[in-house]
Amino acid sequence: MKGEKKEIKRGVILFVSFLFVLGFVLTSPSYSKDRQFDINDLKKDAPKLFLDCRRCDHEYIKTEILFVNFVRDRKEADIHLLVTTQRTGAGGWEYTMAFIGQKDFQGILDTMKYVSTQADSRDDVRRGMVRVMKLGLVPFLNKTPIADYLDVLFEEKVMPTAVEDKWNFWVFHLSFSGSVDGEAQRDYFSMRGNISANRVTLESKLRLSISA
Repeated sequence: MKGEKKEIKRGVILFVSFLFVLGFVLTSPSYSKDRQFDINDLKKDAPKLFLDCRRCDHEYIKTEILFVNFVRDRKEADIHLLVTTQRTGAGGWEYTMAFIGQKDFQGILDTMKYVSTQADSRDDVRRGMVRVMKLGLVPFLNKTPIADYLDVLFEEKVMPTAVEDKWNFWVFHLSFSGSVDGEAQRDYFSMRGNISANRVTLESKLRLSISA
């Protein structure tokens, strides 16, 4: 126990020290100035994007995709991103994104799709769309200085693992209630009860109930 407390204390001290040093570096005038200059310089070379989409959250997309310059005129754009939508049989939406290269990117053309489900929230949809948009812009960014600042991150989906349950996921519930009523000529007694059993897994949901 003492050893664990000692390791925790040591870890906290190291973490606080790291934050202090990092904060000092990031707030130093020379670092901030150079970093800001690099970002502004890259933005000058960033492609101009015209987002042609009626059902898109334009403001959200602009805050999430920072490596392009959004323009309002299609003719000024280096990339014309045309997004069309249609309903799916499951009640969701299918978003077809056509990435059309213009000017220096003339000849580059690609199409990607994002499909939402009926259960997806508005935030789920716009996050999913932004993810696909970023992937679709990579071939264009690869021809600019911004390519040196791109990286690939692979996130493996973690599948739920089987859980050993000695009750095999069954949950039982018992409840009883009663009342007594006494009079001069007779006594009255009643009782009610309920027994239920529930079993919920990833594959099925079952409920059994008996009342008397």
